[in-house]
Amino acid sequence: MDVTHTSSFVSCACLSGSVWYEGWIEHLRELNLSLDGRYAYLSLGTKERRAARPILKTVQDRMEACADILREAGAAVDYRTSPGNHLQHIPERLDAGLTALDSHLARLDAIPTSHVVEGGHQS
Repeated sequence: MDVTHTSSFVSCACLSGSVWYEGWIEHLRELNLSLDGRYAYLSLGTKERRAARPILKTVQDRMEACADILREAGAAVDYRTSPGNHLQHIPERLDAGLTALDSHLARLDAIPTSHVVEGGHQS
């Protein structure tokens, strides 16, 4: 079983992900994900869509499509943009992503244990 077909993860962060790869959005749609109770934090620099290579210019539209697909599958999604490009403001963006994940996981920790399955994951 690969990581796209496991219940082991309840949250994730994607900071400037390479969602511009040809076929990624279609693949994500075809997975028919069920993500109720899951959380995703997605982040992109506002200048990333201004990249020199045409394929990289699609990253913002594709990240927004990823957010929509994850929401449609039941996940709570925070999509944030921040100043700069792929290689700027990395510590701040990483801190924001980790803070968002910590916040989500803290909410899960507050769920009574009768709602938690093996491994500490929400049912």
